[in-house]
Amino acid sequence: MGVKMSSLVVSSCVLFLVLLLPLQVAQASANIVEEPELAYLLIEPVICRSDSGTNAAMSRLHRDRVEAVYAQADVELVWLAERYFDCSAVRDGSVDVDSIVIEGIERGLWGSGVPRISLILVNAINGVPGPRGLGMQSGSICFVAAAEGASGSENRDQEAFALAHEIGHCLGLIHTVDDPEVADDISCIMGAGEFSERIGENSLQPSQITTVRNSPFLLFKSMNVSSTNRLDSYIN
Repeated sequence: MGVKMSSLVVSSCVLFLVLLLPLQVAQASANIVEEPELAYLLIEPVICRSDSGTNAAMSRLHRDRVEAVYAQADVELVWLAERYFDCSAVRDGSVDVDSIVIEGIERGLWGSGVPRISLILVNAINGVPGPRGLGMQSGSICFVAAAEGASGSENRDQEAFALAHEIGHCLGLIHTVDDPEVADDISCIMGAGEFSERIGENSLQPSQITTVRNSPFLLFKSMNVSSTNRLDSYIN
């Protein structure tokens, strides 16, 4: 009897382990957080110059700082080759932005081709000099004007913030004062606070990251991109 009981106990233990193992594997799988696929955002700088193609607008982009902001959403910025818009009135902000957008479409500078953000670099926007920016909400165009002759850290912070902020508008982000998902007192690229803090380690809040990741302007290597607009022609 003792031998039989021992065999029964052993068999029961083996059966218990067999049943428990799949549960442990399933639990371990559930605890694994999948890394999001790296997304790519194409940025095409359009530098405005004089009618004769000289005296280009200032183009301090602070790329590393802006890239660090969107890296928080696993988005890599890809900077395309610069293009030029030769029109003194556009460069100096004496033409309203709506007219500039229309003329740029007519010139074939933006509005077609692979999804991208057209970054228009000017000296002033609607007559107001930089540092400042203006982005099309969930659209493909943003304007940025750098501060004339700026060299201090405050201006650099503000210029970097302006670019990150306007790209955010293109990706669908809204100001925190209008966003029920983000507290208005949090320093982020859509909120208030010191410019250096707004483009710091917490520039993007969780709900903002979700919005960015859902933007139709993001490209992924897993996408089926047409042969005429192959993603691998823009990224490594």
